[in-house]
Amino acid sequence: MLWASDLGFDIGTSKTTVYARGQGVAYSDESVIALSSRGGNTVAIGHNASGLARAEGAEAVVVRPIVAGTIADFAAASELLRQTMIRALGRRWLVGPTVVSAVPPGATSVERYTLQQALIKAGARRAFLVDASLAAALGAGFGVNQPAARMIVDIGAGSTNIGIVSGGAVLLSRSLRFGGQDLDEAIRRLVRRKFGLATTRESAEQIKIRVGSVARDLQKEPVSLDGVEVYGELFKNVSVPLDDVPDLLSRHVSLVASEIRWLLEDVSREHREDLMATGIALSGGTSRLRGIAGLMTEKLGIAASVVPNPAESVISGIGVVLQNPGRLRIDGGQFYASDQ
Repeated sequence: MLWASDLGFDIGTSKTTVYARGQGVAYSDESVIALSSRGGNTVAIGHNASGLARAEGAEAVVVRPIVAGTIADFAAASELLRQTMIRALGRRWLVGPTVVSAVPPGATSVERYTLQQALIKAGARRAFLVDASLAAALGAGFGVNQPAARMIVDIGAGSTNIGIVSGGAVLLSRSLRFGGQDLDEAIRRLVRRKFGLATTRESAEQIKIRVGSVARDLQKEPVSLDGVEVYGELFKNVSVPLDDVPDLLSRHVSLVASEIRWLLEDVSREHREDLMATGIALSGGTSRLRGIAGLMTEKLGIAASVVPNPAESVISGIGVVLQNPGRLRIDGGQFYASDQ
């Protein structure tokens, strides 16, 4: 049974979002924590912690404990989750909340157990998991009573989750360790190769956001970029043409299409016919790149479209679970489609 103070988590590589039952999204910020370099106490979390990474003289260690949607640093992740619970609930608690968290479909049993234990150490009374593909599908409006197979592709910052669902059940799923941050790194390599300039991930992300497309649909003015010469110590500013960036993004996003094509090899003829009729739904922050639906349609021969509010699909689906837990069943600490 779920209680009124229960929380839902979408713990991503870039951002952690918390949904409070009966309230909606109660917290959303970067998946970053800053710990004191002396005593290890929490100095800041979220964007405040990220800012300390760039601050001179800050006596703090900035940690990003989530990699590709799974926990890379258990202690830092547990503390980050504890702090987010406090902020989401607005108080400390005597009895911890029951928590439902999305988990990548490709997570191992060890990674799933680690996530549950981190949530419990953070203060959860109980911790349940739901396949991130199922959560994204529910958040995109896929009904648990719809028998036709549908595909959801959630492209986040650190990973891409691909799922084929039918009747609220995940028929096939796959995780790909590829996301928006890989596009940022590709842009950094491009700038380094063409201009001999080493720049930050944040600057590369801003270029990606400014271009915002996998097709050369709009002409963009060159962007001014600061950095350090690769083969020297000279700090300089260069004007970077953005013409090559859409093609670069397109080539990398095509990796997702290749993974989908492999997954389709395992789909039955009946479900393949369903997918041809229902199409592919794209979610996740990276799916906001213009032209990505057309690129997927071209590569796969199946109509693709971006769902409304794509960056919120997973947390919205977690909210569906929290608000209507009876629609799903629990087995071994994980939510599945209900047999009812």
